[in-house]
Amino acid sequence: MAFTDMAAFQKQELHSHSEAFHAWIECNGVVIDLLAPLFRENLLALKPDSQLRLPRKMFQRPLAQMACSPFELTQEGDFFLGINPSLTNEMIQYFMSKHMNKDLVMVCKHWYKPSPKPMLSQLEMGSDDGTVTLMKLDNTELIGKW
Repeated sequence: MAFTDMAAFQKQELHSHSEAFHAWIECNGVVIDLLAPLFRENLLALKPDSQLRLPRKMFQRPLAQMACSPFELTQEGDFFLGINPSLTNEMIQYFMSKHMNKDLVMVCKHWYKPSPKPMLSQLEMGSDDGTVTLMKLDNTELIGKW
């Protein structure tokens, strides 16, 4: 699976932009991809008729195990990350320019509880016009890791 400009990728080039990117977390030499269990939904959004059913696996790997190029990926679990700091900054600025996203960040901050404390299974978010949105945690079960 590649999150890149696919026309460029077919020419063995990597290009990321606001319509062709992916995000992950790096911490203490480890990369964590919180969206990996949802790759199935990503694929089906792009190709609704796909018969491929990607397994729901977590992704947490040492950066030292990363391939040197996306063209060196040979087996399940191999990975390559191409960092684009300028696109990252542009997307963060755009995201934070929307007031609703600032509110969402605050909701996430209040909803999160560090382990071993349990997180609430649902939370209500109100808007200035008085409407209330009920948000629920997804019970996606993992079957392994990449």
